Amino acid sequence: MNAGAPEWKPNVGAASWTPGGSAGFTVAKPSPAPAPAPAPVPDRQESTASDIDENDPLWQVVLKIAEGDRTRALKMINNPDSLTQYPEVVAILASGDGDAMETDDWEKNNDTAGGDLAKEVDEKNDY
Repeated sequence: MNAGAPEWKPNVGAASWTPGGSAGFTVAKPSPAPAPAPAPVPDRQESTASDIDENDPLWQVVLKIAEGDRTRALKMINNPDSLTQYPEVVAILASGDGDAMETDDWEKNNDTAGGDLAKEVDEKNDY
């Protein structure tokens, strides 16, 4: 700012100001609405007919339980909790290498790693 500049005073004799000068003022059209957000991704991917291994023993048992109805068998495969009511399915899952029904015991795995980490932190703090 210029400290020596005179104070601004409106000119009462001036014509009123309009945007765009004498051509007049036009309102711009609003921009189009943004594209809708994409549909949310389902939480769980469901198997499709192309995802199924026809030679998989589990699929063969479920297809047999569904009496050859592939659509019903796909629905059953996509809901593994309901499959445990069939002894044939439980037998196949139990006879496998055990990976199908096991869960990771992360607490047991982290107990030793957590203890080692605590020792490392203590050792670094001693310096």
